[in-house]
Amino acid sequence: MSTNQSQFATYEQAVPPVRPSHRRRLYFAIAALLIVVVIGSGLAIVLLSPRTPVTAQQPIVGHAFFVSSGQLTLFSDRGIADQVQINLQNIPDPQAGKSYYAWLLPDNDNNSRVTPIFLGQLPVKHGQVSVFYPGDTDNTDLLASYSRFLITEENASQVPTNPSLDTSTWRYFAAFSQAFNPAASTSVHYSLLDHLRHLLARDPSLEKAKLGGGLDTWLFRNMEKILEWAGSARDTQQSCQSTPGNPQCAAFIQRQATRILDYLDGPYITRENVPPAIQGSRLLVDPTIAQVALLE
Repeated sequence: MSTNQSQFATYEQAVPPVRPSHRRRLYFAIAALLIVVVIGSGLAIVLLSPRTPVTAQQPIVGHAFFVSSGQLTLFSDRGIADQVQINLQNIPDPQAGKSYYAWLLPDNDNNSRVTPIFLGQLPVKHGQVSVFYPGDTDNTDLLASYSRFLITEENASQVPTNPSLDTSTWRYFAAFSQAFNPAASTSVHYSLLDHLRHLLARDPSLEKAKLGGGLDTWLFRNMEKILEWAGSARDTQQSCQSTPGNPQCAAFIQRQATRILDYLDGPYITRENVPPAIQGSRLLVDPTIAQVALLE
């Protein structure tokens, strides 16, 4: 999913609703955080398996992934998980005159006014299915409102506008868990779905600061800037080796290091620990992005 890919989890067939050098350490830390960014956008939703009694072991027949188009905007969740990739294996051909259809469904909430999204018809070739849903023109973050995946087998002559309410047409179904963890040692209990949305759609603490998008998005933005400043400080240090003690070189490197601290600790903590002579009288970084401190 460009650099970001959110796996749906595994699918089950539908059951009716029932210490090296300092520089190396810095690079390793940055690389590790970037890996978190990539993996953080590639979390699983659900697995699909053939329709058997709930008590029987259900074989996995495929995966679906939320995919990022990369068309991100600064203050919204657009472009984060706005596409879907479906890959299935060992799928029998549909019955004569029938076809498979894939759908995204909203949360299991009777009060939801969100309508299902038709992901496409699923052609089966030698038991394999591979379909890509490109999303809409607004790059809507699908994970923000959708948490269930359904495949129906319906008439091939007419593409349905909504999934059938007749559960006998349901062939594969999967969903993120919306169950809360009562053992969590927090005042507010969240489900797996909640945690995924905090990463890839919207987070309560960010919404209070009027920042759109999930934690993963802001982590990526901060890491981009840290890599930029660390690289420029390194290049300056190397270019100034011919003039050791150059005050302009030292001042520039200090400013870049302060910018990095602003994004790691947040500007308020940085001001408490960095001497005013280095910090200066004004913030050296984007105050909006700096609200989301990486180490907070």
